[in-house]
Amino acid sequence: MMKNLKFLIAAGGMALALSGAAANAGTPPAVADLIGMRGAFIEQEMTGRGYTFVKASGPQYFWNGATRSCVGVSISNGRVSAINAVPPAACGQSGGSTHQAPHGSAAHGGGLGGLAGMNSIAAIDEMSRRGFADVDSFSSGNTQYGIFFNRASRVCAQLTMADGKVVDASDIHTHPKCR
Repeated sequence: MMKNLKFLIAAGGMALALSGAAANAGTPPAVADLIGMRGAFIEQEMTGRGYTFVKASGPQYFWNGATRSCVGVSISNGRVSAINAVPPAACGQSGGSTHQAPHGSAAHGGGLGGLAGMNSIAAIDEMSRRGFADVDSFSSGNTQYGIFFNRASRVCAQLTMADGKVVDASDIHTHPKCR
C-alpha cells in the first residue's frame, strides 16, 4: 500500500491553490509576528504561546483555553500566510464548555499534529514512525488520500495530499479498513 501511495503522490505533481484571507485581516496581536515564518514550525510556536492544536482542514486551527480564542493558520508555499481569529465553534467550542484535545491530536503524542504542509512522502514515513499503518489509498482528480490506522490508539486518520504536500491530516474516526 505505502509504495502505491508514494508512487501515486510522486506521479501526481499538480498545482495546489490554498485559500486564505489577507495576511493581517483579523490577526490577533499576540501571534501577528508569526506571519511569514516557516510553516513547519507553527505548531511549536503556537504551543509556546498557550495554544493547542485542534485540527487541520484547510487552515490549521488552534485553541487558547486561557483567552478562550480560536485562530485559523493558513500556510502557503511553506510559510504562514495568515493567522485569523475565528469563531470558537471552528475549534469545537460552544457555550461555556472547556476544550479537550481531540483523540489523536498533537496533545496525545504521536497524533496528527505538524503534518499539514509537510512533504507528502516524508509525512507518510512520519505516520509509520508514529505507529500508523497505511491501510488504503485512493485519488480523486488532482488530490491523493491515504488512510492510516494506529492499533494502539485506535485512531483512523486520513492524509489529504496535493502538489507533493499534505493539505490536511484528520482523524476520520472510521473507515472499513481501520480495524
